[in-house]
Amino acid sequence: NVLRNRIDRDILSVSYKKNQTDLVAYEHYLIGMDILKLGDPSQEEEARKYFRKALELDPNFASAYTGLSLTYFNYWTCQLWSRWDLSINGAQEFAQKAIEIDPEDYTALGISGRTYLFAEEFEKAEHYVRKALRMNPNDSSNIMRVAFVLMFLGYPEESIDLYLKARELNPLHDEGYLAQASNFYFEAGVLAMSLDLGLRVDVSQMFTDFAVYLAATYFELGDITNMWVYWNLYLEQFKKNIYDNRGHFKEEALKWHIEVNPYQKRHSFRGF
Repeated sequence: NVLRNRIDRDILSVSYKKNQTDLVAYEHYLIGMDILKLGDPSQEEEARKYFRKALELDPNFASAYTGLSLTYFNYWTCQLWSRWDLSINGAQEFAQKAIEIDPEDYTALGISGRTYLFAEEFEKAEHYVRKALRMNPNDSSNIMRVAFVLMFLGYPEESIDLYLKARELNPLHDEGYLAQASNFYFEAGVLAMSLDLGLRVDVSQMFTDFAVYLAATYFELGDITNMWVYWNLYLEQFKKNIYDNRGHFKEEALKWHIEVNPYQKRHSFRGF
């Protein structure tokens, strides 16, 4: 359960050479990762505590820096929009430290690619995620992280292919895979599949503006009634997670959705 769907190459290549201190550091890393899998934002500092303990014992433990980066990356979401700058900077800083120590750390490479995407440094974003995919093309989490970035860079068909591969590698995946894949199919213009996948998830548990994509899909399909249903669901999520009572509510909701999604070619976006 701790290692779940990945085999850490450090175990295979280095573990027999580690001394006792190194093994204790690795144990702290595993505990930190296990806490992250709970998906509870209130536990982020608890996870960081274990990664920092690992680094105290082994300052060159690249995976511990990756773990620290993940604590920012995982909670760098719309639900914590007020902490956007802190989260994106933290994710980038620690991912880069991990890469400095281990240039083949595919998780850190993927995280860096995503942070560069949101900084609209698109060439760097593509470089890092494609390198992450080369380093490990068989880790489903890594694949989905890369697919997410490639969608925004204008490669939705490639994102779909990666999703299908990730699904085969991890048939017990969570609903997040379906939500992301729904977006991939939407961007590729495969509306029926996009809708089918999107309706399988709990919209309230996905990223804040996921309902916008469902609303836009219904709009494209000519179903205006359901379009308004999902647009209003988005407004509820936006009010709960984002809105700070400044500006006209609905205008701010639309503006936020457009600005927060870092499409390389914004004019190609098929939404509202």
